[in-house]
Amino acid sequence: MWTENCLSERKRLESECKKQADLLKARDGEIKDLKAQLLLKEAKAASAEKDAIDGKVAEFQSFVVDKERELKDLNVMVSSFKSQNDDLVDQIYTPNIGFFYCGCDTLISVVAKLDADLVEMALHLEEKFYPHLLTTISGRRWLLTRGLKLAVVKCLNSPEYLAALGSAIDRAIEKGMQSGLSAVPLPPLPSILSSAKLSVASSSSLTPKIFTEPKPVPLLDFSFSVNNAPPFCSKNFSFSLARFLFLAMMHSIDNPMSIVSNESPIPIFDDGDNIVS
Repeated sequence: MWTENCLSERKRLESECKKQADLLKARDGEIKDLKAQLLLKEAKAASAEKDAIDGKVAEFQSFVVDKERELKDLNVMVSSFKSQNDDLVDQIYTPNIGFFYCGCDTLISVVAKLDADLVEMALHLEEKFYPHLLTTISGRRWLLTRGLKLAVVKCLNSPEYLAALGSAIDRAIEKGMQSGLSAVPLPPLPSILSSAKLSVASSSSLTPKIFTEPKPVPLLDFSFSVNNAPPFCSKNFSFSLARFLFLAMMHSIDNPMSIVSNESPIPIFDDGDNIVS
């Protein structure tokens, strides 16, 4: 019994193994068919893509050929244009060289003529115009200095100026005399008193004592007036000195070289503003 069961089970297992083997064979066949179909499709797609790429390459090659042909045509045109340009430059440059040189010669002659005219104008100005200009300038300068002299002389002769100058000179002389008197050294007071006592004692021993009223001693007057001054400190002398100094200054302004050379004397004006010497 057990053996039969084992045999029947073995047969059943063998049949199932066959079925499984058949199924595997069928699957392997299907897989092979699918692989073949896939390879065929891939080959067709690759061939189609290759054909498309080949077509594009052909188009690009034809485009490149066309561009090369156009470039050659353009190079030919450029070379022809260059040759025409060179011909035109030669045609224009050849006659213009002579014209340029002629223009340069004309310009040089015109410039030389202008230089000569400028030199002649400068000489004419130096000979004709400059002396008149200098005469005009000197005349105006003389008028200005003459007017200044007249104004200053009138100012010097005015009573206001004379009074102010006199008061200033009075103050200066008074200050100088006061400073001189203050600079004189005086003997000390005790020595003066002792000498006075000795003189009184000696006189009293020799003469009888007679009372006499003391005389008033005049005080030192430090005020100074021009009326009491010596002749060289008077107002007229001060005014004459100031006027002389001013005229000397004006003369030195008019003739600056006369101070060094001492050739021309100092002019002196009278009351009518006329030159005396």
